[in-house]
Amino acid sequence: MHVRWNERDNKKRGTAKVGDVKNEGVENKLTMNTDIFPALYPIYHLSKLCGLFPVRFTKQANGRCEGHLNVIDVIYSLCLFGLIMSLEGLGLWRELRDGWENSTRLKNRTAVIPTASDILSVIILATIAVLGSPFRWKHEKNVLNKLAEVDEMMGIVALKKTRRYTIALTACTLPYLLITSSLDMYWWDCDSKANRKMDDKGPINFFPIYIMYTIIIILEIQYSLVTYNVGQRFVRLNKCLENILKNGKMTDHFRKDLGLAGDFKSREQPMTYVRQDPVHLRVSKTLERYPTAFERKNVANKIAQLVTVHSSLCDTVSSINNAFGLVMLAITLTCLLHLVITPYFLILEAKNTAVIVSQLLSSSTNEECRKHLEVFSLQLLHQPLDFTACGLFSFDRTLITSIAGAVTTYLVILIQFQKEDHTKDDVDNILKNATQILKNASSLHNLTTMKLNI
Repeated sequence: MHVRWNERDNKKRGTAKVGDVKNEGVENKLTMNTDIFPALYPIYHLSKLCGLFPVRFTKQANGRCEGHLNVIDVIYSLCLFGLIMSLEGLGLWRELRDGWENSTRLKNRTAVIPTASDILSVIILATIAVLGSPFRWKHEKNVLNKLAEVDEMMGIVALKKTRRYTIALTACTLPYLLITSSLDMYWWDCDSKANRKMDDKGPINFFPIYIMYTIIIILEIQYSLVTYNVGQRFVRLNKCLENILKNGKMTDHFRKDLGLAGDFKSREQPMTYVRQDPVHLRVSKTLERYPTAFERKNVANKIAQLVTVHSSLCDTVSSINNAFGLVMLAITLTCLLHLVITPYFLILEAKNTAVIVSQLLSSSTNEECRKHLEVFSLQLLHQPLDFTACGLFSFDRTLITSIAGAVTTYLVILIQFQKEDHTKDDVDNILKNATQILKNASSLHNLTTMKLNI
């Protein structure tokens, strides 16, 4: 009876499979785990308000929330975008209709280039953010589904922590943006009050730009939250792998203490007992072999499940790239443009300093003043004003042309390689077809010869 119980127990433990656990996350419907949705509540409502997430969720009978594009929300996004663009166009018209000299930020033609570039970059980025939101939902839905599958395979990943992170990130970013925008408008208003001659001029004409900045920041928060959630699941994956590694080392350590260490073949050999009758020999073999085999099978099942988890996370990252790739490219180019525009006025004033000193030097008749101006001129020559990133490159307009040239060269080389690959494939196909034709012709010739011989 004791022997049967051990055999039955070992067989019961040995037949455990990962597939026995129901994986409700893998469904044909594109649904989202109910627990993920509340964790993203704050940014969800802010995104809907900014026209970045024209999606509504309905709770299903199985406790899940299914998201789908809503026509009303899409129309709201388009109307909001049209309203913001119209207000900005009206503001620029009010600002420039009476000439450059009466403008708040476009007082001369020199200021037009950086200001127009700044406004244009923000408009392009806001356009991609709002108009691309319905097209991003397909990939965002795939991301949420993959995260739900991973949660069901590994266990829910601290969703309260995720919600706290969402609230903290939003609560820190948006007030900072509002404060800096308010200070910027206040400074421009105070600076233009002294010289303002008309009531329709002022920073109020550029207020839609600040709304676009808010939309862009909300989109960047979305990207940060998605990458944070994927990162948390990678942390859980690594912890599971570390636990498997630690448990394996601890098991080997205990086996060494008990005198059971050795390779797998030696572990499956029966130990020497005082009584060597067949029944006890079978018992010793069963107790010796089954636990080790079960442990190996259990670890193998866990590793197989973690492989599936890692594959799902990699697919999630691919979906994130498809959803936010164009947006991140536009943000990167916009940040680069802002880095160049920021010191632009200072560089112009520094160059103007050299021109004024040169004019003073040519018009001055006092010898002492000329000596000081000559020293000043040499100082301007040997100490030029230059903003750099650790001395690697300068923040000026040449940086944009250098990057554009490098990207163009890379694209040309890439296109050439692709053409060579296609040409090589065509040649290979031609050779294969010719070889096949020759084989068929040879077979036909042999068949004809055989018929003639007959």
